[in-house]
Amino acid sequence: MDQTRVSASEFDRLKVRLAKLEQQNRRAKMLLLMMLIVGAASVAMVQAVPQERPIPIPPALLPQRPLPPAPPGPPSKERILEGTELRLLDSAGHERLVIAGGDFPIVSFLDARGRTKMRLGLTPRGPTVGFYDESGKYSDLAGPFTVRPLTQ
Repeated sequence: MDQTRVSASEFDRLKVRLAKLEQQNRRAKMLLLMMLIVGAASVAMVQAVPQERPIPIPPALLPQRPLPPAPPGPPSKERILEGTELRLLDSAGHERLVIAGGDFPIVSFLDARGRTKMRLGLTPRGPTVGFYDESGKYSDLAGPFTVRPLTQ
């Protein structure tokens, strides 16, 4: 056998190099392990089928009387609701939202006492968005041709 002698300084360099290689090997193994975990999780998520559950409707929103029968004619998937005004009530029976049609449609949001707090709609001069303060005074935030900041 051929015996090769290594000097002390060369032996120290080999030890440092071996330590670096071992550290790189550990990092590569950890990276591979993380990639496998992410890959397995991705496959599991893709195969999982979400269960479709119906959205529960509060009893207060369910109709209290049966709906009238559909008018005769060809069956249609689309149902049309017609009227000049739509009023949504809270569980206590107070109006909370009023959509009024006509030449200038307006959407009004009401508080629990029935007072209009916000209005969104069209006027003869153009679109409007505004709020009512506690005294009942209307502040038009985005009237025709104007845009004012909310702090005004």
